[in-house]
Amino acid sequence: MIRIFIESGVNKALDRGKETTNEQDFVEKFILYHFPQMRLEDFEIIGTGGKDKLGNTALKFIENTIDGGTNIVIFDADTSSNKGGFSKRKAEILKAKEDYNIEFDLFLWPNNHADGDFESMLLQITQHEHRGLIDCYRKYEKSVTRLDRGKKLYQTSGRKGEIFSYIASLRKTRKENEKFGKGYWAFQNPKYWDLDSAYLQPLKEFLKKYLTNCKHSI
Repeated sequence: MIRIFIESGVNKALDRGKETTNEQDFVEKFILYHFPQMRLEDFEIIGTGGKDKLGNTALKFIENTIDGGTNIVIFDADTSSNKGGFSKRKAEILKAKEDYNIEFDLFLWPNNHADGDFESMLLQITQHEHRGLIDCYRKYEKSVTRLDRGKKLYQTSGRKGEIFSYIASLRKTRKENEKFGKGYWAFQNPKYWDLDSAYLQPLKEFLKKYLTNCKHSI
């Protein structure tokens, strides 16, 4: 079994009509798109609930290693603004790997070498014809900041707000709109997202090492 550990929560049920998170949804859609031989049953996505909670899932790492499985961790590199950054975060996570005596390979959003996070990556794969939505949200945030005048009356959401505004504003089918509220962000729709973007090549090459010759689970 291939186990992929992410920071956000996940829906463990194979019934994908239930609620999920956009990060889980993206990883699933990306794998099924680029590795069509894979099935949902061939890999499991596990939410750790945060970068500092690897210890809470250590048993899942160990069990999978004993069974001959592969563990993958995909976390945010973060930036200096939240006491992170690619080099710092990588060192911290590898230190946790040693402390908990667990085995895994590591990939850090957005592209496994730059500072940033999951949302930073998503901003890079929005379709060009809709990028104006991102610009509109940024203008909105600047307006809110001016209205605030340092009184801390309002708050904005930065990259998370930009991405949410982007996908929320796009005209979706009725089914897509229904699923949007459950965490499904239509990552399979090429009108909204470019899963073939060169920016995603590092992720594709990283996963290729483990998914190309994957044997189906029974």
